[in-house]
Order: sequence, then C-alpha cells, then structure tokens
Amino acid sequence: SGESGSGKSTFLHLISGLLKPTSGTISIGEHTTSQFSSKKMNAFRAEHIGLISQQFNLIPYLSVIDNIKLANSFNPKRIDRLEFKVMDLLQQLNLSANIIHNKAGELSIGQQQRVAIARALINNPRILLADEPTSALDKTAKFNFIQTLNSVVDENQTTLIFISHDTALSQFFSKTIDMEELNAA
Repeated sequence: SGESGSGKSTFLHLISGLLKPTSGTISIGEHTTSQFSSKKMNAFRAEHIGLISQQFNLIPYLSVIDNIKLANSFNPKRIDRLEFKVMDLLQQLNLSANIIHNKAGELSIGQQQRVAIARALINNPRILLADEPTSALDKTAKFNFIQTLNSVVDENQTTLIFISHDTALSQFFSKTIDMEELNAA
C-alpha cells in the first residue's frame, strides 16, 4: 500500500517485466527475469504472470469466452481443454455459464471484474498482479471482490500481489508492505 507516487506501480511494472531495473536484479523462482530479452520476458509473462488492472482491459465487443481465451493465445504452452478450464474458472467466480457468449461491454462492473480475474488466471500463473482493481468500488463491493479473489487464488495456488492505496484492505492479506515506509527507510 501507499499513496500516489510511492512506487506501487513501478514495483508492479518491475515484477511483470514491463520495466527493467536500473540496478540490481529481479528473480521469480529460479529465473532472473531482469536479464531476459524482451521476447523471452513476454513469453515468461504470458506463462507465469497474470494481471488485473484498474480498468480490467476487457475488449468490450468480444464475448466473455473470447476475452478469457485471448490471454491463453499469448501463452507458449497453451492449455489443453481450454473451454473446460474457462468454465471451471467461471464457476469458481460465481459467474453463470450462460454469460460466456455475452459481449464484455454488456456486463455489470462486478461481472467484468470476475471475467478479468478469470482471464488473469487462465494460464495458471505463479503470480497474479492486481493493480488497484477495487478503486472504483464501494466498501462492501471491495470486500466481496477481495474475498472472492483470495478464495480463487488459494484454490489455484497462485501468489497474489495486490497493489492499493487503501490501507484498510491490508486486513485481507497475510503480508503487507507500506511503500511510503519502505521509501523512508
């Protein structure tokens, strides 16, 4: 957590490989990702890192299933039985199977959030990066979203890195880092 300008987004971009560090290294598991070429990092990201952003970045004119499948198309190790995995994720996220052919732009904000989670988890990533995904929600909706997210992440054995300026949300996570305190040290 931390206020604007404290480095939360920079941290996320470094982990995801969208930025390279000016010094030091970044390792994820046994991989020193900061030394990867752009092409290798893109393939690594597609296979091992899921991302949920503030805007969800769904393509509004594509169906729910096509939005979710899109993430898998960048994965060098594409999933067998992809349709089954999509349906399983939708069930875990309490989304009705009958919405899979609806256009993403026709969904409620809550449904769009859940589709964004499904898309981020479709490749069974090691790490799920969530960048301020609750910023536009009221308190009850935030808590419901985080509980759902934590449940699905636990079931899929994925490490969640949740970026937020809202320190009240820290109660939902096992470890928290205050970027302002880290920067002051």
